[in-house]
Amino acid sequence: MMRLEQFQILRELTVDEAAFEQLQEILLAQETKYQKAQEQIHFQACLLDNLPSGIIAIDMDGKIIHWNSYACKLYQWQAQDVIGSQLSEIMFPPRSDAPIKEIFAQLSHLEVWQGELLIQRQDGSRLASDFTISVLQDQVGKQIGFVATVVDAKEGKQAEIDSRSRYAIGHRPRYANALSNQVAQDKLRQAMGDSLRENFAARIRKSLDVETILNTTVNEVRRLLQADRVAVYRFESDWRGRFTVESVESPWQPITGREMYNPHFWETHANQYRYGPIQAIEDIYSDSGGLSSYEVNCLAQLQVVANLVVPIICHPQLDQNQPKDSPLWGLLVAHQCSRPRQWQLWERNLWKSVADHVGIAIQQAQIYQENQLKAQREATLNKFTQKIRSSLDLEQIFTTATQEISQLLNVDLVEIQEYLPQRQVWLTVSQSSKQANLSSPLGAETPDVDNEISRKIKNLEVVRINNSCNLNLQDSCHQLLVPLRFQNRLWGKLCLINIHSDYQWSDGAVTLVQSMAEQLAIAIQQGQLYQRLANLNTDLERQVLERTQQLRERIKELQRLNILKDDFLSTVSHELRTPLSNMKMAIQMLKIAPESQRRQRYTEILESECYREIELINDLLDLQRLETASYQVSRTVVDLKIWLRRIIDSFCSRIQAQQQILKLTLSDNLPSVLIDKTSFGRIVTELFNNACKYTPGNRQIILEFFYQNNRDLIPSDPVPKVIFKISNQAEIADTELPHIFDKFYRIPNADPWKRGGTGLGLALVKQLVKQLDGIIQVESSQRWTTFTVQIPAPQGSELNEHENSLTIKF
Repeated sequence: MMRLEQFQILRELTVDEAAFEQLQEILLAQETKYQKAQEQIHFQACLLDNLPSGIIAIDMDGKIIHWNSYACKLYQWQAQDVIGSQLSEIMFPPRSDAPIKEIFAQLSHLEVWQGELLIQRQDGSRLASDFTISVLQDQVGKQIGFVATVVDAKEGKQAEIDSRSRYAIGHRPRYANALSNQVAQDKLRQAMGDSLRENFAARIRKSLDVETILNTTVNEVRRLLQADRVAVYRFESDWRGRFTVESVESPWQPITGREMYNPHFWETHANQYRYGPIQAIEDIYSDSGGLSSYEVNCLAQLQVVANLVVPIICHPQLDQNQPKDSPLWGLLVAHQCSRPRQWQLWERNLWKSVADHVGIAIQQAQIYQENQLKAQREATLNKFTQKIRSSLDLEQIFTTATQEISQLLNVDLVEIQEYLPQRQVWLTVSQSSKQANLSSPLGAETPDVDNEISRKIKNLEVVRINNSCNLNLQDSCHQLLVPLRFQNRLWGKLCLINIHSDYQWSDGAVTLVQSMAEQLAIAIQQGQLYQRLANLNTDLERQVLERTQQLRERIKELQRLNILKDDFLSTVSHELRTPLSNMKMAIQMLKIAPESQRRQRYTEILESECYREIELINDLLDLQRLETASYQVSRTVVDLKIWLRRIIDSFCSRIQAQQQILKLTLSDNLPSVLIDKTSFGRIVTELFNNACKYTPGNRQIILEFFYQNNRDLIPSDPVPKVIFKISNQAEIADTELPHIFDKFYRIPNADPWKRGGTGLGLALVKQLVKQLDGIIQVESSQRWTTFTVQIPAPQGSELNEHENSLTIKF
């Protein structure tokens, strides 16, 4: 019976528990057959043990292979002590074995030798024995051993006397002798078969390589059966097949690699072979063979006259080339090419036992190879995973993946393509090619064609394409397309191409590539996530820097505004207090002034300062209303020429006192325009006041008024405009220009007449211009500063082309 440690080894070699149980059942069935054969051998041994003669079987090397109980009685040696030992060493004294060697030499051309020999017993005594030694031959007449029938010489002579007195049973000794010889020959053949079978089983189980197992099988069994040829015929998935290995005697032709196909094999033989029967044909040309003419012709082409065929059964089915749903792996075939041959029963039993051992050995080898392949695939997958996980850069991941797959799997071309559903194209993002004519440029876009292959990929199915046509190649190629997916969503595909005429994508290779594709998809997803996080981090850093810069600028602005506020409060406080102080002083002087003339002067001061206070307060209120869009505009028709003369006249005394030069340029006959006179007047007055305030003595102030009708000049802007420009000989620094319209802002050290101000004038001007839908601009260079104001005028106004220039000097 199979030992516990053998079952443990078998369990380690099997892929799973179901395979182990199937293989265990096969082994147990084999042991049952072996036990039955041993029972038959035991029965034959009992027959030999009950014969009144010693039966000794010897092989061609002179070793004892059978020793019955009567031989033990005669010579005192037990069977377990002598089996496997040389006959000459056991039964003859040292240097006294020449007679038996001579007898064996004579038997090379005789069939039987009879005579008396002096035999040494175990206790050292000697016994004269009558020997009858016969030659054992196989079915082709070749010597395979010897069988000796021995009796005590004294008992033999007494038996001869008894036989003469009793004629009725005179033939019994001869019959018994013949029976014993026949049984001994069968016993010898069976013993030799058992010995060779056990030796053969031990040898093939030493290897886990299928090729080595098959070569050992054909060589051993051909020597055992003395056949002309022994071969293994291997089935393919479509029941075609070929002879994979053989051992052939010269001069018969080799048949290794030869294909044979019987289109009716499934109907005639396959179904019966799967249950393990033996087909023994003594002569293919006789009617008893039961062969069709097609089969006879096929065998005749192989020089076969007689054959012995037994199926090789493999459970579980691990080989993808094996016919599906069938345990039939192949056939073990013995051919006799020289002449017909009658296959003996022991040869058939031996042949069946050898096939069973081969089937088990192949299963074990396949299980071992499957485990080795599985370990290799796991190691390859681990190496691939470590490589692509070493970086989070997508470009590096793509490059590493294609190069590693090409090297690890020995693939001619590997491509990674991303699917862009919005554009209906496949974008090549990476590739690794062993042939330049296979590759396409990176970034190439392949249109998505609606066919079966594309639909399978979109359904996340693996596609195997064998012998497909590639436009870049004259030869056919074999493609494997594996989808790359994230959470059951298609990202792209992994394309593998091999250029081999006999290449097929095996299930193991497909499984490995699928695992690689899963790991690659995870790496791509991690890379994309890392890239998004990196982009978000970069964007966040940019936003932080921008916000920081904005905050810094805001802080600076708040600091500046705070300074302006402090200045404003100081200025407003001063400006508000100055008129009040003057009014207070005027009131006090009025109380004590004795003359009416002085009282009149103090009353005028009081009135002027009161007006100044009111004006300051009104400016603040107007600016607040303009900023809140609650300032009302009231447009009236104004004669610009008369209206401007009044404003200019109000500044004449001031210009004269400061010795400034005023140059006035007005269009002659300026038309009347519809405008907010109050707002426009405040704009002109404030700008004129600033020009007088910041212009030193003996310097110019230029005032210009134009009326522009854009209807003819600029058709896209037909609204007429009043253009007002005022320039003075005083330059504003470039750093100060952006702030001059800010509230509470005053240019430092720019007031030569020390008249002061609130810093609200230009801020109020800007808001008023905006309220009138106008534009105000300022520029300062070459010691001149110019303010330009454009105010829209009503449609229908006409421009008088004649212009007049007026220069006034005080």
